[in-house]
Amino acid sequence: MPPSRPRPPKEPFDRRCPTGIAGIDSRLGGGLPYTLSMLVHGATGGGARELVHTICANVAAMLDKPEARKTPMVTPRDLSYVTLTKPRQDILQEMTWLGARREAFRNQAHFYDLSSKYFGKQDAVARWLDADQCVHVPDVKGLVDCLAATLEAVPKGSLIIVDSISDLASHQQVTASEVSQFLRGLQVATNKWESLVIMLHTTGLVAPDLEREMVDATDAVLEIALEEGRGGERRYRLNWKHIRGLPDALTDFQRVYGILTEEGMNVVELERVA
Repeated sequence: MPPSRPRPPKEPFDRRCPTGIAGIDSRLGGGLPYTLSMLVHGATGGGARELVHTICANVAAMLDKPEARKTPMVTPRDLSYVTLTKPRQDILQEMTWLGARREAFRNQAHFYDLSSKYFGKQDAVARWLDADQCVHVPDVKGLVDCLAATLEAVPKGSLIIVDSISDLASHQQVTASEVSQFLRGLQVATNKWESLVIMLHTTGLVAPDLEREMVDATDAVLEIALEEGRGGERRYRLNWKHIRGLPDALTDFQRVYGILTEEGMNVVELERVA
């Protein structure tokens, strides 16, 4: 068993993990609070993946600069990307549009590939997967326990991406009760680890009752939906369901949209994109 971690201070929200997206960081006092478990969800192609990949690339670019490491109270100690079904190379391919910052992500991110646990003994599928250049995952039986052990092994004070929690929740050998217990436990664990865990979730892949429980069992929930602006412009509506400890910040996001640019997803006021 890994050694137990010391409990965080009584004021867990005095540290922020910068997203590198000015429209988010400025509204949240510098970034997303550490110690949160966060769900970013939406329909396929709805912008959730683009937002999370933008945050990954921005944080990686900060870590790629030596001076960034002089501010450990802001910059995460580690950037970890946990994938349940997608090989590392596929993730990097999806991030090609982010240009040079994708290379920073390639250099800085530690990948944990749980696909062998997800697909089990499907030998044909296993041959297609490439776990090269990934951190070794714990040899633990069961997908839920393996994911929990993997997250526990990440250094304290990290930014952790889980891609995706919907893969876990829709797995045929994982029950709704196990998903709920995992998320409830994660709320406690992130506080002990002083880490920020962002989980991607595709809506509509699990039963409505389980989806509501997933939202309720997570500290922060950001829903993203694709909308069409004037002239057919694509924009993404950002709707914060809740953020534990920061209820007043929600009003600052009432008229905020995401726009894809060469720099990633930018967040701006509605009047600027109308």
